[in-house]
Amino acid sequence: MGAMQHAEQHRFESRFGRIAAAASIAAALLLIAGNILLNATLRGAGEGTRGVLPAFEREAGRVIGAGVLQAVGTLLLAGVLLYLYRATRYRVPSVPTVTKVLALAGPVLVAVTELGLQLALIDAGREFVSSGARTEGRAEDLIRDGSAAPVQYAAYAARSVLGIAFVLVSLNALRAGLLTRFMGYIGIIIGALFILSVLFGGPSFVLIFWLPALALLLLDRWPGGRGPAWAAGEAVPWPSAAEQRQALARKRAEDDDVPAAGGANGAGPASADPDTPQGATPRKRKRRRR
Repeated sequence: MGAMQHAEQHRFESRFGRIAAAASIAAALLLIAGNILLNATLRGAGEGTRGVLPAFEREAGRVIGAGVLQAVGTLLLAGVLLYLYRATRYRVPSVPTVTKVLALAGPVLVAVTELGLQLALIDAGREFVSSGARTEGRAEDLIRDGSAAPVQYAAYAARSVLGIAFVLVSLNALRAGLLTRFMGYIGIIIGALFILSVLFGGPSFVLIFWLPALALLLLDRWPGGRGPAWAAGEAVPWPSAAEQRQALARKRAEDDDVPAAGGANGAGPASADPDTPQGATPRKRKRRRR
């Protein structure tokens, strides 16, 4: 790769790295706000599905507001993943192109289907309240067999797409040296939790932790500095903690070996007494003055 291409890539990463970091922080804040609003809306709704469905119908405005916050936060993930994809592919050209498609499609599909699921649950709650027996079995049937069922399946499929995108982006960014081992593995875990959300409910807490940490890395505020791959423009493994300590020790040793500033020629410190012969001890100087 030529110097001009390196310079162009460096300008791109410097300019859009700040935007991607801002998107990471904004996504975390919006996801937190959406979760808080939804939990506050459903607090005290009653036990089981028969208690939750009426709350969706009764607090439809707040439920939709929470869904919009979460949808916008999820959409911002596309910018973060696409930035990491481009920075990674420049250093590791073997990264599959499908990663870019998944990084864009995953957040869009999750945002749309999750918001659609909120609307479907509001409709199910309206039907549950308006007619029929308000039993737990009927409430579960409305969700399992009613209009919410296909949207729920679509939401699981969308999360799987986003999960695969997280796995591919994090794994290849780790290979390129753009992420620490810790950040890379956490990103892969987030992807796995998205894929297995039908069992574990999604990676909301882990994702909210990972996004601000990624913002620090993109802004070059990571403790100990970013990995050398960012400046080199090529794949360089992120140094381990032991390697970083050794590099710091070598730097300190080199700094200690620098001679102290002396005279004009830097040969050493000037004599305090110009009349004293070089090499004379303080005792000899004292005798000469007597």
